[in-house]
Amino acid sequence: MNPSSRITVSVIIPAFEAEGFLSRAVLSVVNQTEPVHEIIIVDDGSKDKTFDVAQMLAERYSSVRPLRLPKNSGPSASRNRGFEASTGNWLAILDADDTYEPDRIEVLSNAIRSIGEVDLLSDLLCMVDQDVEHQPDFALPESPMLVSVVEFLERARPNLNTPDLGLLKPVIRREFLSRTGVKYPERCRHGEDTLLMVQLLINSARYYVVSNYGYRYTTRHSGTSRTKVDYSGMKEANASFRNHAYFQNDERARAALDARTETLEKLDRDYRYQLSFREKLKRREYRLVSWELQKRAKKLFPLFNKMIR
Repeated sequence: MNPSSRITVSVIIPAFEAEGFLSRAVLSVVNQTEPVHEIIIVDDGSKDKTFDVAQMLAERYSSVRPLRLPKNSGPSASRNRGFEASTGNWLAILDADDTYEPDRIEVLSNAIRSIGEVDLLSDLLCMVDQDVEHQPDFALPESPMLVSVVEFLERARPNLNTPDLGLLKPVIRREFLSRTGVKYPERCRHGEDTLLMVQLLINSARYYVVSNYGYRYTTRHSGTSRTKVDYSGMKEANASFRNHAYFQNDERARAALDARTETLEKLDRDYRYQLSFREKLKRREYRLVSWELQKRAKKLFPLFNKMIR
């Protein structure tokens, strides 16, 4: 990228049943220290007043553009429609239940100018649970850190002592996205960011991560997040990459992909067990519940902590 090129950022906000918190997300972009080019809100067939809120925000702020999908199509479809409607030369995602730190766009824009040759750029997440912030106790080996396909997959797994790169929200250079034709996988409603990133990286994207905590990520336990869990779909989509020529020719990349699939299988099993356990409690099948508790006594307390949040 020419360091003198003007950076124009389009922020896409997919929104579903988000009337209670959409304004907070939009205001976090409106109040950036470096103004964005536009804010595109894509209402994904909400039945509440999400689109009314979006229209009100558009009347108040000239940078806001509301779009409405005729039916609920999932976050990937909403993001793709937003990308298609946008006009900035860099594209950013903000989920409707999340927010940006006030200087996020300025920090990322300065990093783009400094690095030069970059297609994707991420910062780190500040986790927010019931308005309590938590910045994970780790640091990048270097900043900016260049990330390969293998490094991404090895770090795109939960419960590691490093940033889960699969959760990060990069800004994406429009020219690269248009040239490769890569889009969010619309068949997936969970984990779509990771799948998009793998596609971009195997198309030789130059991806950097900087050590700024600029994206405020709302956890599912907060009561605000609308993220729907679908580990099974993530697992199938992840495994589908195995037939791609890139993974056929790179043993380490294939091993990293398989390790991620195994992690997703474990998460899927644990999640299905939790759902089954809750259903037994609802139906008051206490004898079965007692048997389950005895069977999995060692996992009782961490499981219960997840259930009561």
